[in-house]
Amino acid sequence: MKYGLIKVNVADVRAEPKFRSERLTQAIFNEKVEILNEKGDWSYIKLADGYLSWIQSNRILKINKDKLNAFLSKINYVVSDGIINLYEQANFNSCIFTKLVFNTKLVIDKLAKDFAKVICPDGKRGWIEKTKILKCSAQQRANSSNVKELIKVAKGFIGVPYLWGGKTPFGFDCSGFAQTLFDFFLVKIPRDTKDQMKCGTLVSRENLRQGDLIFFPGHVGIYLGNGEIIHANLGRGCVSIDNLEKSNLDYIAELDKNFLEARCYF
Repeated sequence: MKYGLIKVNVADVRAEPKFRSERLTQAIFNEKVEILNEKGDWSYIKLADGYLSWIQSNRILKINKDKLNAFLSKINYVVSDGIINLYEQANFNSCIFTKLVFNTKLVIDKLAKDFAKVICPDGKRGWIEKTKILKCSAQQRANSSNVKELIKVAKGFIGVPYLWGGKTPFGFDCSGFAQTLFDFFLVKIPRDTKDQMKCGTLVSRENLRQGDLIFFPGHVGIYLGNGEIIHANLGRGCVSIDNLEKSNLDYIAELDKNFLEARCYF
């Protein structure tokens, strides 16, 4: 078995080994992959969530299993802001290496006044603003007591463009938005809507709670309470809040009519 880590900030993962193929999902910097097959400039991979699909091989840093596990064991921080700069030096006027996205896991070697030193798997070093990251040990699993924090983070992505197959603040699709947000709050759910519907505990519409996922044909949103859902939706072209109650100004009749089921995951 061959292994690797994603070495770019965001990598598209496609249905077939060609650039014009459908984007199924995305992988982000430092994400582990298993390389199952190679074809020309493409690799057939298995992501950490079990997803199987194709990615351009130059997006992967190949690494042996021992070095992979040693690097992953050092991950100690996670990006807690939307999109942040990775600088060459601990200086806001320094050249930018790249931009890192929400929920990217990092190895931080040193904290300075305003910056944190990032160790990349290829040995390169960079610096990021330390107020935009969170210690992994400080992450809390979503529960009924802290669900308002999950909602607060979700609302921070309002206006992020809709992107089929997207799961970052550069662009989300509905299930990618739910999966990424839940993963930040240590709740593991599948990537696609059809698989998310097979997990969790079924909840009646009358007993919805904040943080439940609500499903529609080919679509999913996160329940906020008072009839509101937040979702990445093609209709509005971005992450937005809509309502399932007729008395509300943001009422969307189509969503109300096509409500399938709801599920709780924490």
